[in-house]
Amino acid sequence: MVLIDGYAELIGENRSDNDTLIMFNPMPKERAFRLPPAPRGKIWKGIIDTAMRSPFDIRPESEAMALQSQATYKVFAQSMAVMLSFEDK
Repeated sequence: MVLIDGYAELIGENRSDNDTLIMFNPMPKERAFRLPPAPRGKIWKGIIDTAMRSPFDIRPESEAMALQSQATYKVFAQSMAVMLSFEDK
């Protein structure tokens, strides 16, 4: 699991960007990951899941599923999932 922080001070901008959480599963069996808290009170949304069939493998923010911090997310065998953080509306 990789967390890329999009905080303004880290990206060198005068605005914050989305944080990115990437979960990789190279194994032949599915694996459950516990989602860390999204930074700065944001929420995670599932944007990419390579185990899903096209066109459901990549979703725009408006169609992405909101996920709770500390929830588990199942990443299927030999696939990856990408979450982005968004302001909780």
